[in-house]
Amino acid sequence: MRTASTIAKVIMWIALVFYVLLQTATILSIQFGNNASAIALDQPEKVYNIIPLLVTTVAMLAAVILFTVWEKRRYIGVLVGVLAGVAIVVIAMDLGRAFPVRISGYDTDPGLSTWKLIWRHIGMVLVPLAMIPAWLCERSYMKSQEFQLSLSKEPTFDLSGASIFTDEGQAASGEPGHRLKKSLRKKQAAEKAKDKNSKKQ
Repeated sequence: MRTASTIAKVIMWIALVFYVLLQTATILSIQFGNNASAIALDQPEKVYNIIPLLVTTVAMLAAVILFTVWEKRRYIGVLVGVLAGVAIVVIAMDLGRAFPVRISGYDTDPGLSTWKLIWRHIGMVLVPLAMIPAWLCERSYMKSQEFQLSLSKEPTFDLSGASIFTDEGQAASGEPGHRLKKSLRKKQAAEKAKDKNSKKQ
């Protein structure tokens, strides 16, 4: 479980770094490309609002940081990551609407195809998808460790020395052994009685 948790965390960090860089590049491209052109051409309706994409990217980064820092409250980071994952899917759909692929007689306009939306934006959901199994596997491992620790604190019997329980034969003789049969006990008692009588005589 610990190995699975570590692998999931590595995938989470790789996905985070890759998609934070990709979303940052997208934000800069929209702001200094599309939006700058729209403002220069006095077409404010074509200006795309980059705030939701920026907030979602920052939220995903914060989710991983919270998940890493708050070891006893990792569920907070998981929750923030899941919400950011849902938001990025919605934003990706809106980006596809705002920047569709157009084919002209000369060339293809560089819009966002379905495949581009998946690997450039929607793929960021890999972060919470890796975060969840990392959290669950770590919880399972910690519970098993706590269980093993509780077992080690349980009282135990030392079976290396004398026997734990004694029978009547042991109590009388003070020596370890099995309980004698009834006939042998009677024979021993008769012999002891004879010994006592002979000593008295």
